[in-house]
Amino acid sequence: MKVLFISSASLNDIITLNIFYINLLKLYDKDTVTIDLISTEKLAPSNIFFSKNILDDYCIFSISKQFLNCLNSFKKKEYTYILKLGTTFKSEFIYSLFKSEKKVRTVFKLSNLFTSEKSYQQEYVQLKCSNIFSKLKEFEGSQTLTPEVILEKKIYEKTFEMVQWFLKSSNKFSLSSYRFCFLYFKSLKESNNETLFELINALLAKNIFVIPIFYDSIINSENYAKKIPKNRMNLLIRNFSQNNDNSHLYLFLKHSKFVITNDHCLAIACNQTNKKVLFYDFEEENSFLKQDFLLNLN
Repeated sequence: MKVLFISSASLNDIITLNIFYINLLKLYDKDTVTIDLISTEKLAPSNIFFSKNILDDYCIFSISKQFLNCLNSFKKKEYTYILKLGTTFKSEFIYSLFKSEKKVRTVFKLSNLFTSEKSYQQEYVQLKCSNIFSKLKEFEGSQTLTPEVILEKKIYEKTFEMVQWFLKSSNKFSLSSYRFCFLYFKSLKESNNETLFELINALLAKNIFVIPIFYDSIINSENYAKKIPKNRMNLLIRNFSQNNDNSHLYLFLKHSKFVITNDHCLAIACNQTNKKVLFYDFEEENSFLKQDFLLNLN
């Protein structure tokens, strides 16, 4: 099974791609599934529902020789299906460049003429998946219409062992004790530093262990260490702050008492597993009030 996806980088399209991928794995052995992707915008390296590791080949739309070479390379492949998930003008244009009887598309949305969808819409994604599934003979019958975390089982098990070993050898706690808060933030700015420190300090004041990960953020975690009282330093476990892979994200989500994040994908995964999650988007116009945060925490 060889599939080419054409999509934007919107959360709706990433979740849709996830749903198609996990359904393919229910029908075919993983080694027999080849996934290529043309994205209209740059994708983040990974999130809990998507990893570039599932892709055999990948390119980003641009007016360049590099993209034309990539496009010509894709045109030479014999795809089982070419699926257009994106609803933008760019997605429609790329789709029109392929001549095949095995093409399936979502309907172009005029509202997305120049921009991608901004927010995640569960019902819309499920409807889009159902409509495409109905046109593909492989997916006749029941399908999974909710996203699932993409994990490499062996890597996940190894990650669990390494994290567990570190925590025990440092006299912290066992992952299975569910005593910590998983703090995950993406793309924070320098202007968010003070707010983030106040949030961390509020957690530590409650004697809550905190495991933070800061991805693609302009912060200096060492500055936090200088401000935190020595009797609370043991509560802040900073050793995994750069581990943004799917295995670490899911491991900390699964074993934490609760999650605080500004990442929509992680919030969706928390809701699916009935994990308590506090969502903070850290927009500059929003001020952090410790009393409100502690009220939410309780």
